[in-house]
Amino acid sequence: TGLRLKDIDVFDPEKMDKRLFRYTGDRVTDKVYVPIKETIRGIWGKYPEGLPVIPEDKFTYTLRKIFFDCQFDRPIIRQVDGIDHLVPLHDVVDAHTGRQTFISMLLCKEIPVSLVMELSGLIHYKLIQPFIQQDPHNIPYSED
Repeated sequence: TGLRLKDIDVFDPEKMDKRLFRYTGDRVTDKVYVPIKETIRGIWGKYPEGLPVIPEDKFTYTLRKIFFDCQFDRPIIRQVDGIDHLVPLHDVVDAHTGRQTFISMLLCKEIPVSLVMELSGLIHYKLIQPFIQQDPHNIPYSED
């Protein structure tokens, strides 16, 4: 999903119905409803005391090691101080990569921007604007 890693600790299997999980995230005051697949329900079932949570830096380190070991090293452009640099993918993947991919994929599938914002917990249009500018479909959006 497009949830933040630190929002995992608010997950409570008691707040799930058959298809949706509802929660209020770290930066969102409204309830967010997240579709839940059976696989996720199975994982939650293995942790009745709650999901184990690791620090974000340890998660990022582990993720980068997995990407390195799997030789995910295709060059990508990373901009630092306005200058483009080619770096291997395994050097830049982090805890937010899945979130960014989730948002980008939904926009490319022409899911309404307002729904993408709701699912990912973005409350200000300016936070999703960089994704829209990169979107080849240039999805229209009204701030009304």
